[in-house]
Amino acid sequence: PHPDHPVAQLPPTPITRLPSAPGTPVARSPGCSASRPPSGQLHVARCLATALRRHNGQVPNSVRPASVFDAPALAAIHRANWLRLLGPDLPGLQTTLDAAGLTQNWGNAINLSAGAGPYAVFVAEDADGSAVGFAALGPLLDPDGGKGAAELVALWVAPEHQRAGHGSRLLEAAADAARRLVQATRLSHWVARQDIFRQRFLHSAGFGADGAERSWQAPTGELIDEARWTAALT
Repeated sequence: PHPDHPVAQLPPTPITRLPSAPGTPVARSPGCSASRPPSGQLHVARCLATALRRHNGQVPNSVRPASVFDAPALAAIHRANWLRLLGPDLPGLQTTLDAAGLTQNWGNAINLSAGAGPYAVFVAEDADGSAVGFAALGPLLDPDGGKGAAELVALWVAPEHQRAGHGSRLLEAAADAARRLVQATRLSHWVARQDIFRQRFLHSAGFGADGAERSWQAPTGELIDEARWTAALT
């Protein structure tokens, strides 16, 4: 998440390199089905249909707006994914990803999304009603953001619940909220270079790297290189 974003959790200031030639981001995707979507267009509904077929129609459950009571679960999901991405043995990472601090941050973000501003936090539920993933949305705060640009600030699914359609449903909810709250025509998401699984997921949903890059140093000293992925909202 962008460290300066109201719903961000990680404090370092990134060094951002924007595309040298501004314009409509290019996203190329083979799509989730045999037919190819228009370049750069988000086609989450198609991806969701594929996920439903893959799981025999049993992508249970629902996506709903988050409540403050979800904050501990969101913090746990967030923490588990960062430990998985960076490695649990990275010195200082276990301490840096403080569960209490993350819980407070996500509680604040959920309260922010309950207001009239252009923010939203969604939770994906499993069949028993447990929170198994979440997404956070806000305006794109990058220098080339502006009107019509929204940012998917966070999209995390608990490791043990991945590849079950939750990410697709969360992305669909975020895209709908982006259109409704900020009249967005494009949706962007910053992705760590080493997060190949996320890159493949976004590629299948019609996103592509738009040329913007940034690097920031985690409190552990680890340098995180990220690329921004963008798709047009249709």
